[in-house]
Amino acid sequence: MDSSVGAVSTLVVPSELAQLLDGEHHTDELATKFEAGWPMLQKWLVAIGGGSEDGDFGRVIMVYR
Repeated sequence: MDSSVGAVSTLVVPSELAQLLDGEHHTDELATKFEAGWPMLQKWLVAIGGGSEDGDFGRVIMVYR
């Protein structure tokens, strides 16, 4: 029997990510530092900001320069 069936994965957000969300770090830099693609980075940002999965990042704001 496959033990992964019905298993719920827990999202683990890197502890140092939140302190880097100061508007000075590009998403590419963060993705490279934490060896994660945009889909995972997006999940982490939603979790940190308290948003929802529909592109709402909650308290996390994207700065476009």
